Amino acid sequence: MVVFRFVMRLLLRAVFRLKIVGRDHLTSTAAQPRLYVIAHDSWLDPLIGYVLLGRDALHVLPAAAAAKWYLRWMLPRGIAVLAPTDNREAVKLRRLAADRHTVVVYAPNGAVIEGDELQAVQDIAVLADRIGAEVVLMRLGGLERSPATLHAETAMRRRWLPKVTVTVEAPRRLDLGNTLGKTRRIAAGRALYLALSDLRFRTADTNRTLFGALRGAADRYGSGHPALSDSMGAAFSYRTLQIGALVLGRLLARRLWPGETVGVLLPNAAGTAVTYFALQSVGRVPAMLNYTAGAANIIIACRSAQVRLVLSSRAFVERAQLQPLIAALQTETTIIWLEDIRAKVGRLQKLRGVLSYLFWRPRGKPDDPATVVFTSGSEGSPKGVVLSHRNILNNSAQVASRIAFGPEDKLLSVLPVFHSLGLTAGMVLPLVAGVKLHFYPSPLHYKQVPEQLVATKATIFFATDTFLAGYARNASPEAFSSVRLIVSGAEPVRADTRRVYRERFGLQLLEGYGMTEMAPVVAVNTPMFNRDGTVGPLLPLIEIRMEPVPGLEGGGRLWLKGPNMMLGYLSSDRPGVLEPPHDGWHDSGDVVEIDADGYVAIRGRVKRFAKIAGEMISLNAVEAMVAELWPEDSHAVVAVPDPRRGERVVLLTTRIAARRGDVAAYGRNRGASDLMVPSDVIVIDQVPLLGSGKTDHVAARRLACARMSA
Repeated sequence: MVVFRFVMRLLLRAVFRLKIVGRDHLTSTAAQPRLYVIAHDSWLDPLIGYVLLGRDALHVLPAAAAAKWYLRWMLPRGIAVLAPTDNREAVKLRRLAADRHTVVVYAPNGAVIEGDELQAVQDIAVLADRIGAEVVLMRLGGLERSPATLHAETAMRRRWLPKVTVTVEAPRRLDLGNTLGKTRRIAAGRALYLALSDLRFRTADTNRTLFGALRGAADRYGSGHPALSDSMGAAFSYRTLQIGALVLGRLLARRLWPGETVGVLLPNAAGTAVTYFALQSVGRVPAMLNYTAGAANIIIACRSAQVRLVLSSRAFVERAQLQPLIAALQTETTIIWLEDIRAKVGRLQKLRGVLSYLFWRPRGKPDDPATVVFTSGSEGSPKGVVLSHRNILNNSAQVASRIAFGPEDKLLSVLPVFHSLGLTAGMVLPLVAGVKLHFYPSPLHYKQVPEQLVATKATIFFATDTFLAGYARNASPEAFSSVRLIVSGAEPVRADTRRVYRERFGLQLLEGYGMTEMAPVVAVNTPMFNRDGTVGPLLPLIEIRMEPVPGLEGGGRLWLKGPNMMLGYLSSDRPGVLEPPHDGWHDSGDVVEIDADGYVAIRGRVKRFAKIAGEMISLNAVEAMVAELWPEDSHAVVAVPDPRRGERVVLLTTRIAARRGDVAAYGRNRGASDLMVPSDVIVIDQVPLLGSGKTDHVAARRLACARMSA
């Protein structure tokens, strides 16, 4: 058998170009047993596991795998976990495992596992706990694309002889604390699932540029696979998207400096994606301009990033009535109209585009700047956030390691691509994951967006609480019938919004949390781990530290670092000069709490606390209380100076009959402090919003000050 294993190893190296990362962890001289957990993607996994780990190990196989003739021949002492809930099988397994130094198990590998698969993961984790074993995670990347894949239902292109990379992680112990009984079993399963999720992220191919990732998706799902479409009728496959981007990129490059940052002033449309990847194809950096931010802020943004040229469309400017903005921009920049560029596309340019597509060679590096996205300006002038190719692809892979996406899905993208959530989750993630993408130009069309969900049969949808509440008021019960996943970000999800979607549409809203500087997602609830009132667990490899906030009990100010953290800021006082994060950490400016299970709860911005009579009051908490009282209306709570108490809380609301006494009575009934009752109530027609759908608290505060001084 030693000779057989040697021959098989040579054969596997030749056939699958086998590469092993972490080879040292395949052997152990430690006294305690070692449990190798192989993320199970293919029927060939046990064969390679046997070749790498040997006959002397106890190979614990799933029932279906144990029935394979070649495995029964090679692994006569391997056993199958026939029934995850069968205690007799579990006892037998633990007894056998205790007699052997090395145990090999094959764990279900997916962003979402349930039923018997979840039971199997819990069984494996409990086995490690009971026999006191070190856990070594392994993944055999590449076999999921072979004909022997366990994911035959996906529309992934098959490779008969894919290149296989075996990743072997360092030994670890599952951290289960002092839990006991059923709670310990659940904690063990959760710990192993999250560890496997981290492994999926670590083995994702993010060491490439964005255009390289687009090429990789075309190879993985097929160049003819539908990539994106829009409400104007445009549609692109992966092939036509790449060719279009290469043609446009070549024409644009004639007017652009090498590595130049170029403004992009365009709506959610297929042409915007083509333009974005056109710039990527020639090594230029798109700066996504927020056309709702006002001329002054956009000019500040352009100065910060040293934008000389802005790409836009006459048709878009006319439809959105942006002529005054364009006139202001033309005093600082030159507008390049895409209609003029496209008019120059002839047969020769198309032929060159096809040849570039066929003979494409990578250019640029993963850590080069890829995009400039500007902060929302919710607390002041916007700053440019420089994200690398790796930042954006890492964040896409982090999310995909926790939430299942695939070529069977379709995403309706309404969040503007000039914000990082719309850019990463609404464009890059679906394109690199094979998800069919459909653009709709505005999230503010509360009647049309639900109709688009029906027309496109979308299965995935990203939005904010404000937008989701608007859609619910205008949607028929059937509008969300095809949707399996709704993720909400950018602002807290109100309890009433959750209730409406749960009761009327049968959907569980998954709340997430992020910031532009983290490209942007930091934490998200998932179909497996979802807790109302939180934004879910942190994504893989994100590190945090908490600083106490004077005057606040519990929680702390959140600092972060991770593989998705920005390269740095661009600011108007130092145009074009990259300011990297201080000491490698980013100050979120948020006050958060993290419970024992790792769920993150946002208490609010540090700047969104008012100090009244020496006590810190969360303005977000006041907003949430008022939203519970009057869920059908919109509200903004701000703090304004008060000569006697330092600050005073002011409520701006669209509720015509709003009275301070009603808020006070509701607050007393729910046990809220009297200091949480707004001192003033101002009725307005509309709460100011940013383009992302978040409340514009800067504008709201100006409005409150103006109304109170009038």
